[in-house]
Amino acid sequence: MATVTPATQSVHLDPFNGRLFEFNNSDSRIYLTHTINSLLDIYGNNTIVEGLNPDSTTFNYNSTLNTFIFNIIQGSCVIDNTLVSIPADEPISINTAGINLINSSFAIFANFEYLQQFGGNKLAFDIIWVGSNGNTANNDVTSRDRILLGVIDFDSVGSNPTLKNANAYDITTLSGNQTTFTIDGTAHVIYPRSKISDNLARILLDTFY
Repeated sequence: MATVTPATQSVHLDPFNGRLFEFNNSDSRIYLTHTINSLLDIYGNNTIVEGLNPDSTTFNYNSTLNTFIFNIIQGSCVIDNTLVSIPADEPISINTAGINLINSSFAIFANFEYLQQFGGNKLAFDIIWVGSNGNTANNDVTSRDRILLGVIDFDSVGSNPTLKNANAYDITTLSGNQTTFTIDGTAHVIYPRSKISDNLARILLDTFY
């Protein structure tokens, strides 16, 4: 399993970075950030707002160098009742030495947990190898892996990576689409884009940032 934490990201609102004003005047307000973030449940928790899908046009597998490189597109999501945005495409590089890629997959998760401590809230991308039998090496999916952003499948030769359910990011309903992926006996939804419009997403970012 590989974990990549984007160096540049915004967590709205940071639990220890609320807006503070002078006490006992008309501007006396302290934003209780996680309470405010709970309002995001209106739009759905653990939901992609925009982007964050693996970009299949950037797939580059090099069997000589034992590397697989791709980008995760910039975007934002509501995860663990917190709005998180990644402002730039994130390059991912995986060392494939010793990994059996034949009929296997990489599952890409957004990993995040709201923590009531300084400096603790960072979203990361977990890239988890899933064998042809649907199992990981060591039950690698954790409770922090809340959103399955996409699944990259390799063929019977282990040299041709393709994005599973590439159209899943454009649908508005889960019905009639293969949008789950079973890992270690548990079915995970491959999340489509949210129904939140770009305008609403912009309002959310402007309001909470």
